[in-house]
Amino acid sequence: MPPQYDAMGDFSEGLVAVKRQGKWGFVNAQGKEVIALSYQAVEEFVNGLAMVKKEGLYGGINRQGGWEIPPQHIGYFVNGLAIAHKASG
Repeated sequence: MPPQYDAMGDFSEGLVAVKRQGKWGFVNAQGKEVIALSYQAVEEFVNGLAMVKKEGLYGGINRQGGWEIPPQHIGYFVNGLAIAHKASG
């Protein structure tokens, strides 16, 4: 059986990041896709939040795939904090 994904991360909070055809999303321990493969980049879940990149902007999603931090220009997280720049317009 051929592999289903091109890459995958480590399990974090019951979900694992997976990549197929250049897009990332998340599956659960049963292999069910629970967050669509629609992101350019993803980070592991920490405290119920995963940072993701979509259309060149970064934001934070919850374990259901909803936006907790809307996509925007965000720097790297250090000790749970990041610099964010809200796009004008």
